[in-house]
Amino acid sequence: MSDPSTEFLYLTATLLSSLPLSDKSVDETLLLQLHSIFGPMLLSALQIMDRQDVVRITLPGGRWLYQVMSSTGSPYTIFLNLPQSDPEEAITTDPTTTAGTNHPVNLLMPLLDSTMGDSPDVPVSDTSGNIHGNNQSRAAEEMNRDASEINPTIDAVRENDGSRIDSEKRSSDKVFNERTTKEERLKRRRNERIRKIVDTLRTSYCPCAGYGCHSFGSGKNVLCKHLLAIFIAHQMGRVVQTEVSLQGVAGLLGVT
Repeated sequence: MSDPSTEFLYLTATLLSSLPLSDKSVDETLLLQLHSIFGPMLLSALQIMDRQDVVRITLPGGRWLYQVMSSTGSPYTIFLNLPQSDPEEAITTDPTTTAGTNHPVNLLMPLLDSTMGDSPDVPVSDTSGNIHGNNQSRAAEEMNRDASEINPTIDAVRENDGSRIDSEKRSSDKVFNERTTKEERLKRRRNERIRKIVDTLRTSYCPCAGYGCHSFGSGKNVLCKHLLAIFIAHQMGRVVQTEVSLQGVAGLLGVT
């Protein structure tokens, strides 16, 4: 018997961990990928799960075991320690991640239009074409005074506009950094969970004849249909939960 390669185990664990975390329809592409690994055994495992034949029994000490019904009606007792699924992995990315826009709004044009509209008319010449020096000097003084009043207002508007843009940019950067940090944390947790699934795949065992012939004996499959049903039902939340007392434990062990 040749052990499956590490790459194959990680591929299998990644596909199993990609199953939906609740009772939702499985993507067809994922089903085809799982079928390419497990073949017709995948259908048998799904049928076992649909019949609710995957039972997790919690023992008085807090430990647990699984029982899967065989085709003859007798249960197979299986010991597995599967990692818990993470509901946060099913998040969707919000496209609205930036607040505001990088293009500032032009607030100066309405102000300039309203200010310049109040400027007095400046006489330029009389009927004979001669320029009035006094009127020209007075108009120049008024224009200089208006310009001195407008410039501080323009500078204030520019300063406020720049502060608003800086505030929006800082807010956008903060949201981006928070999203990046959360995605990295979820990625690390997902990789750790996949690694634990790989370890479980290496050490899993089922007392059925199929595992002895096709998994333990020849190495054709890494799992039997009973183990595969447990993995799928655990990931999708389809395991039947139950508890037993000390007398129940004695019954499981066949001790009367």
